[in-house]
Amino acid sequence: YTEEYLTKKNFDCMKTIGDELGKGNAEVESVISDIAKDIAIALSNIRNTIQPSDVFVGGMVKNLGEKFVEMIEKEISLIPSLPYDGKMNIHLSSIDNSTKIVGAANMLMDSVFALV
Repeated sequence: YTEEYLTKKNFDCMKTIGDELGKGNAEVESVISDIAKDIAIALSNIRNTIQPSDVFVGGMVKNLGEKFVEMIEKEISLIPSLPYDGKMNIHLSSIDNSTKIVGAANMLMDSVFALV
């Protein structure tokens, strides 16, 4: 199998899971809730550290849809945090899952945090 085929296969699988999540499939929601909790913990740490107004969730999980974002937001609301005046908006990334784009973003973040 080529990387392109496997990427498309994973995309299709995550899209199907996202469709089921959006339809309210309780079994799918139960499984996906663990992923939402893990991402909520990571985003809560980011919120407490740099207090961004917007964060973007990408990769294959972005194919889980808006219901997934709602699950993350619910989990974040349950995590104690430092005082924060604003609201951290969570968006699904519209950027392609290309490893080249992710690599470029990583280089940018490395250079930004190297300055701190």
